[in-house]
Amino acid sequence: MSYQSYQAMVEGALDAIVARLQTVQALKTVAITEPGKLDVGRMPAAYVMLDKDMVKRGTRFLEEHTITVIISVIRVVRGTAHGDVELVQGFQDGVALVSACYDALATERTLGGAVNDLTITAVEYGRTPLDVGVVFWGELQVEIRAAYAPGQPTGGTLMQKVTSTGQVS
Repeated sequence: MSYQSYQAMVEGALDAIVARLQTVQALKTVAITEPGKLDVGRMPAAYVMLDKDMVKRGTRFLEEHTITVIISVIRVVRGTAHGDVELVQGFQDGVALVSACYDALATERTLGGAVNDLTITAVEYGRTPLDVGVVFWGELQVEIRAAYAPGQPTGGTLMQKVTSTGQVS
């Protein structure tokens, strides 16, 4: 298997997800990162994290990949009192933001031809209290199906644009 070709396939899929999420106007940050490296500086934000890749051998020259990607959508709301009107509105706004990200991905399931198909397989919501307020979050689990022909190298560019904190430069 040619690493460059595989790398380009994965990076192309992640890059296409980032491009679709950047169409959600309410997001201030859209970045590729890894679990545990979320930057809560510019909220609301969507962080794209590669989870796993299940490989199925097709023909001699083709592999079928199912790549699982987790997208964390995060919004911080000031205020800490239970039942606070701002917190109730914050949760509703958080759900609306996750829904906008869902719609951005679901309306173009081939990501502009970058993949064969994209399916959202799970949506999860939660909130975590902090000293400065409450973090509302949602996670979208996405499965991407892509075909790959080993031995056809192409250049990858995405990882060269991502800093160690997951910000796209």
